[in-house]
Amino acid sequence: MLGFLCNIGSGSRFVPTSSFRPRGADRRGWRALDARHGRVLLHWDPAHSPFESGLVVWDPATGAWRGVPALPPWALYPYSWNAAVLCAAAGGGAGCDHLDCHRGHFLVVVVGTNQKEMFAYVYSSEAAAWSEPASAPHPQDSVDFAPSALVGNTLYFAFQMGTGILEYNLVTRDMAVIGLPPSRFYGQRGVLTTRDDGALGFARAEKSTLYLWSREPRPEGDAHWAQSRVIELDTLLPVDVLRTFSDVVSFVDGIGVIFVRTGDGLFTIDLKSRQVTKVCKDSGFSGIFPYMSFQTPALGLACTGEGPRGGASSD
Repeated sequence: MLGFLCNIGSGSRFVPTSSFRPRGADRRGWRALDARHGRVLLHWDPAHSPFESGLVVWDPATGAWRGVPALPPWALYPYSWNAAVLCAAAGGGAGCDHLDCHRGHFLVVVVGTNQKEMFAYVYSSEAAAWSEPASAPHPQDSVDFAPSALVGNTLYFAFQMGTGILEYNLVTRDMAVIGLPPSRFYGQRGVLTTRDDGALGFARAEKSTLYLWSREPRPEGDAHWAQSRVIELDTLLPVDVLRTFSDVVSFVDGIGVIFVRTGDGLFTIDLKSRQVTKVCKDSGFSGIFPYMSFQTPALGLACTGEGPRGGASSD
């Protein structure tokens, strides 16, 4: 099964890319924050939510909902924040292939900034409790409501200005700020990705060109961003869709598919086969969160019923 959640208007909508469609696919009032390991993390204002924290973990395969208890009082009003959900084993526990673990224990990680510092809390469904906070010096930026990336035991979250990311190690609980490759346009955002070799990646569209980077180690031990690929979008997408704008909005971990938003709608690009599919006519959304389950063989047709389109790229 595979689909994606998009935040649009005052709620989120599940857009199927196969025959699977969960019950209650449209979640009015709820906004998606993350989707990983067969689970979706949703949020609502605590004043209007049946769950004290306004955070809920939803399993689209079974329809099960599970509320997350409230954070400690001082963490309820951060300057900026974001959150992620993941299988508990990904936080340093026993090994798991994540093929069918959506019924097991999970973690919810909340990161944010306040006037003094950046912080992280971790909720464990097994312990039914939040951890003590981890913290680090203030990053001089705000955490963005954008899809996070998980590489090994480390989560990465984007900052709003598009110049850096927050790194949080689930095992050591260390926090750090990593700079991003410079952009030619101020405030141009991108998307965190993962590579087949397990490395952290990053993708950004600038006009009609898609740039891909990977985080590579140096002999002296430090890591740097190395440009791994350049794709001319006008060789893949219909020519007229690039007349207004194009930006990268999400990435499907494990199968190398990227979401590109244009003035003509939302497209997916398979980075291996270069197959392009128009998955939605709407472009007025604030977030895209791909949902995968163990039965997912590939990305299929989407809500528009439009089929794939081939193309070439420049490596």
